[in-house]
Amino acid sequence: MTVSFINHSVHDARISVNGAEARVIGGKKSLRLDLKEDFFCVTVRRNAHGAKRAKRDCIIKTEYHVFGAAENSVFHIDREKMNVTAALSYDTMLLSCESAECTAKNYTAEDADVIKKNYRKSHLFDALVLDPIIDFFLEGGIVLAGLLLLLGIFVSWVLAGIALAALYVFDVVMNFIGDKTSDICCKKVAKVKPEKEELYALLESENIKTFYANPARRSWDGNVERD
Repeated sequence: MTVSFINHSVHDARISVNGAEARVIGGKKSLRLDLKEDFFCVTVRRNAHGAKRAKRDCIIKTEYHVFGAAENSVFHIDREKMNVTAALSYDTMLLSCESAECTAKNYTAEDADVIKKNYRKSHLFDALVLDPIIDFFLEGGIVLAGLLLLLGIFVSWVLAGIALAALYVFDVVMNFIGDKTSDICCKKVAKVKPEKEELYALLESENIKTFYANPARRSWDGNVERD
């Protein structure tokens, strides 16, 4: 039995049938395969990986179970990229066929580890570098800098350095306490998940499956990219 896979997207699709070696279908290209049975398993995803600091794009690999395929069945692959929150988007290849049943069974966030790592690095950078700089320059920083400068000139540069280090440590600790307090308030008062927990939850397979099981799913900001 010969079937065809047509990639309608401008992006490359990567598919594997029954666990065989993955094949790449170029943008706007097709692939013909010879199969022995009318029931088979197909995994499909965009042939790319990506994670950005400000906006994290996650490649979703979907496993489909296909029933009732016949000779010359044509399977269509379409791409959908949707922002599920301000911090995360799902980039998915969808499989469909007019003459066979394609049921999505499992979803995997291919970039989950990278996105979590980047989030931790970004959060650490903000806590240790960005937030103290903002606090220093925007919250009385000019006056404080002047006082430290006078302390260095008229008393001791070593003492001024120690004072600056102490202020930095104090700011980092206070921001840490503020973040933890905010997380607790989110859970206990507002009854919502903190940013980290929400992001990590959206990378879990069951939550991705729940999202795509909803035919009325919507993008967080109304923007959907299809090609």
